[in-house]
Amino acid sequence: NNFMGTGRQVGLNLNSSAYQSVASINYSNPYFTEDGVSRGFSVFYRKTDLAEINVASYTTDTVGATMTFGYPISETQRLGFNVGVTDTNITSGRYAVQEIRTSPRLIEGVDQYYVSTRQATGAYDGPEALFPITDLADDAFVNLSSDGFLDQNGDSFTNWSLTGSWLQSTLNRGQLATRGMSNSVSAQLAMPGSDLEFFKINYRGEMYLPIYGEFTFHLRGELGYGDGYGDTTELPFYEHFFAGGFGSVRGFETNTLGPRSTPPILYQTGFAATAVDDEGVATEIGGPDGQGFGYIVNPDTGKIETQQVFLGRRADPFGGNVVVEGSAEILFPMPFVKDRRSIRSALFLDVGNVFNTNCRENQINCFGVEVDELRYSVGIGVTWLSGFGPLTFALARPLNASETDRREVFQFTLGRGF
Repeated sequence: NNFMGTGRQVGLNLNSSAYQSVASINYSNPYFTEDGVSRGFSVFYRKTDLAEINVASYTTDTVGATMTFGYPISETQRLGFNVGVTDTNITSGRYAVQEIRTSPRLIEGVDQYYVSTRQATGAYDGPEALFPITDLADDAFVNLSSDGFLDQNGDSFTNWSLTGSWLQSTLNRGQLATRGMSNSVSAQLAMPGSDLEFFKINYRGEMYLPIYGEFTFHLRGELGYGDGYGDTTELPFYEHFFAGGFGSVRGFETNTLGPRSTPPILYQTGFAATAVDDEGVATEIGGPDGQGFGYIVNPDTGKIETQQVFLGRRADPFGGNVVVEGSAEILFPMPFVKDRRSIRSALFLDVGNVFNTNCRENQINCFGVEVDELRYSVGIGVTWLSGFGPLTFALARPLNASETDRREVFQFTLGRGF
């Protein structure tokens, strides 16, 4: 925080988890001008595996740099400006959901097919010969879904972004506040000429009102909206909002509320029965060299066979371009605890969900902003300021969970408090 006595801040961050790996170098001069304007720079690399946080399976690799300015407009308010560039590569894999990639798709490295002779009894009607995939007629290929986002836009994007923010805080404490309020508004624009053109607007606010003695009423809310513009027809899926879990709607698994992805449809493949005896039993699979692998063509339709794939739990969460969240809490000290500044309890009511104004035709659990689709939960929680940071536990009961929602009655987190 005081690099070589200059008052400037220099940081090196290396962090790795099952979900994300991050490396960054940061520099900030909080006294760039005499008026209190700050200036900072950051260079970073970030790799994220979204499947590890209950989201559809894909990974993002991002390299970027930003320059930030902060300007105080009063003792409790501050403006922020950020200009940056990012280069993002997305890996979706064979099992990419239909919102990301169209399906079914040909598999790289599989360039043969065979017409199945296998009967319902399991016996073969004759040997299965392999042919180049280029010999198949166009109508043998199946088109079951529309183009996904990566089919329309590619999988590598260089974006220039401009972000503005306003922050106001009158909280009496940085942790476990008991009075005051905090509000923040941010607007992000991927500038014209970027590979993707989109914007995001977000508001967060909270208020602490003393009720009586050490009892406090706490309100929290968040609103967010994003969309594409220009040649980009929707908010990129990797920029989606998510809901569920701590800081959102407790009682539901983290990031699992709202629209679901559509599982992929795959072309069926297998090893051809290249030799069959008189009783219909395969005596050779995959040819003499074992390389007889290809797409399976239905002898009746002349089309490649397909199957829908569900990996683990059905229909992974996909997020959306609108988020609405809020909570009301009664905060009170833990009974029989002497140091009440480091631990407190809460009774809470949470409400919220994430929505999408650009739902795909067959997308599961996808809906625009509808009051009837808001999810509610009630519960009790405890926050303790431990030596490792705020440690928070919650017992929550969802009040109107749907069949697609994933419930989680007991939750805990390190680093977030009430």
